[in-house]
Amino acid sequence: KSDRFKPVKAAAEAALLPSSSSGNVFVSPVRRTLSADGLNDCSSAKRERSGMTLERKQQKLLEREIRSLVQQRGEQDRRLQVLEEELKKVEARLLSAGREKTGLNASVITLERQRAELKKVNEFLKAKVSADTTKKRINSLTMELMEARNNLDAKNQELSLLQINTESQLKALESDLETARATASALSDKNKELEDLHHVAKAQGEDLENENARLNVVMQELREDIRVLQGYLDEAND
Repeated sequence: KSDRFKPVKAAAEAALLPSSSSGNVFVSPVRRTLSADGLNDCSSAKRERSGMTLERKQQKLLEREIRSLVQQRGEQDRRLQVLEEELKKVEARLLSAGREKTGLNASVITLERQRAELKKVNEFLKAKVSADTTKKRINSLTMELMEARNNLDAKNQELSLLQINTESQLKALESDLETARATASALSDKNKELEDLHHVAKAQGEDLENENARLNVVMQELREDIRVLQGYLDEAND
């Protein structure tokens, strides 16, 4: 401080001494210098405060965006859960249709076996049983067998259509699932970037607060120096 204000004090002392060459009125150059320095300090302090306000606004915007991304992530998770439940239902339907087909195949095999056995019995009982009765029985079994085959064909067609529809739905669900996973991954990366920006902004805010505290201390010291210099000027003017 003493080194900084030495030129000002020297100028004040020189101004207090009477001039040998002229009798002009004393005008102090110190007041003009101090007023310019005070304006510069005030403008720099305002700039620091406006910078802190912008940093706080940016921090609030980042926090709001982080909350929005967390909400979107929750919605994506719920959608993924719904898609997985639909996929499980489709798989259960496929399993049930496969079981029905297996049961129909077993019924057809059983009927074929019964028909073969009845043919053997028919051949064995040709001498004792009339041919008409045996023929009717064979015709009845043949009709049952044809009906069972028709039912099996209808079930096969229904199963084929169901399998085609299920495969298309499964592909669509897998596509939606991949899209949802990609979106969730992108949101996770964006969330991580925003968290990093939030930490950086928070650190910058702390630095600005520390700098503001330091500037307040410097301004307090400058006000004290100005008060002391004002006293010197008042004494010099007296």
